[in-house]
Amino acid sequence: MVLVIGLLQTDWGQNWLTRQVTQKLSRDLKTHISINHVRFHFFDKMDLQGVFIQDQNKDTLMYAGTVKVLITDWFFFKDKAELQYIGLSNAIVNFNSKDSVWNYNFLGKYFASSDTRTKKSSGIRFDLKKVELDNVSFVQKDVWTGNDMVIKVKSLEMDARQITLTGKTLDMSPLDLVAPYFSTFS
Repeated sequence: MVLVIGLLQTDWGQNWLTRQVTQKLSRDLKTHISINHVRFHFFDKMDLQGVFIQDQNKDTLMYAGTVKVLITDWFFFKDKAELQYIGLSNAIVNFNSKDSVWNYNFLGKYFASSDTRTKKSSGIRFDLKKVELDNVSFVQKDVWTGNDMVIKVKSLEMDARQITLTGKTLDMSPLDLVAPYFSTFS
């Protein structure tokens, strides 16, 4: 056990483990996921560089130069982990739809399946307290309805009191936003 923990403290061990996880996810999701480099800090912080997720049509769903997350200490030994911070820099996220199905639907089905053969219980609860974006773009192309949207931000810092996806709640303290851009086309 000490040897395994020691191995996971090295860059080589952390990146080897990350390759194994991304290869399994790529197989399970029938798409391509890659992370160029990862660094875990004291088993609660992760710095990921060169994060690439392809949709099932082989188009880019997301690329991020850097993804940083802060998660519960020693999260892999716990039933539930809390994601408290996320930072994205030099990222683009593409949402595409040629019909009523969006290019990211396969992710929702994978992580929320009620089929015990395909259910992947992540055990992660989102308790985001801080979000930081640096040079991030969200591009939505909806060919089916003919609506396109682009949202870009040079910098965004948000401190949240409460964010819930199920309750659709976003309660935050001041939001720092630099060079926002919004465009829509119908």
